[in-house]
Amino acid sequence: MDKKTILIVDDEPLLLHSLRLCLKNEFHVFIATSGTEALKIIKRLHIDCLITDMKMPGMDGLELLEKVRNSGFNMHVIVSSGYINEVEESKFNKMKINHFLQKPYSPITLIELLKSYSNNKSI
Repeated sequence: MDKKTILIVDDEPLLLHSLRLCLKNEFHVFIATSGTEALKIIKRLHIDCLITDMKMPGMDGLELLEKVRNSGFNMHVIVSSGYINEVEESKFNKMKINHFLQKPYSPITLIELLKSYSNNKSI
């Protein structure tokens, strides 16, 4: 079975590196510390799943998703945030957000979520 390609976008480098370590045996993992950096990666690689934080300096998670969707990229999207009321359900459908992951979350929770998507071949 081919490994799926995951892009994790967060402005917390420690979180990015720990998630990459936890996921690298199961997935091809790329990381970005900003929306701008993420867009550059998305334009040059096929990404199966985008995992993005909502609150980031500069381009936030919703702005990133809007640019991704408006550019025609189709990928599975997981949004994470420490602020439970930040993403309204109406925006989930509009931005084609597949799952919301409340911070803090464990790497095991993320791995299980990704495996469930991968097993269903939806990513």
